[in-house]
Amino acid sequence: MIRKLLLLLLALGVLLIIGMVTVEDPDWRVMLQLADWGFQINVAVMIALVIGIFAALYLLTRLVRLPVQVTRLLRLRKEARGHDKLARGLLLYLEGRLPSARKHLIAAARHPDCALQAELLLVRCAIKENRLKAASRALDAAQEKSGNVFATSLLRAEILLAEGRIQYALQLLEELKQTQPDNVRVLELLETWSARGNQPEVTLPPDKSA
Repeated sequence: MIRKLLLLLLALGVLLIIGMVTVEDPDWRVMLQLADWGFQINVAVMIALVIGIFAALYLLTRLVRLPVQVTRLLRLRKEARGHDKLARGLLLYLEGRLPSARKHLIAAARHPDCALQAELLLVRCAIKENRLKAASRALDAAQEKSGNVFATSLLRAEILLAEGRIQYALQLLEELKQTQPDNVRVLELLETWSARGNQPEVTLPPDKSA
């Protein structure tokens, strides 16, 4: 609004100055009076003063808003760095480069806006690396922050499967299937592991958790 008014006054000033140059008496003056006090001022000077006042007000409002804008810019840049770390970690996870993926995901987990996604991916990394105790601890921490019970429960089922506790995992997967009957991951795990549910619990390799 201030910018538009400033431009309007500037345009008006230019028109008045052009008019003063083209008339026979360029020394236009106006009388400003308040009660018994008054003075004469050249129109061009008055326009310049008005424009200067509005320009100063505009610059002042910009300066007042500057700290807020800088803070917002820094926050957006920090969020962008977090999302970059998350995207890089996900790509490395999909490539199977789990140690490198874990490094980027730990960095992404320090950013509040993408911490939960990074922590859930860290759980998957730990499962892939057979660090099941670490995966369970990480999932417990993520579950306290997450409002998505389905996602954390699905990861819990995958940890149970990796631990060889197939019956418990299948029971949890059946409950998840009732919630989302068409979930591809749930159906895939049920199809893969249902035939093994009646077999004795398997002997697991040593847990690699630190």
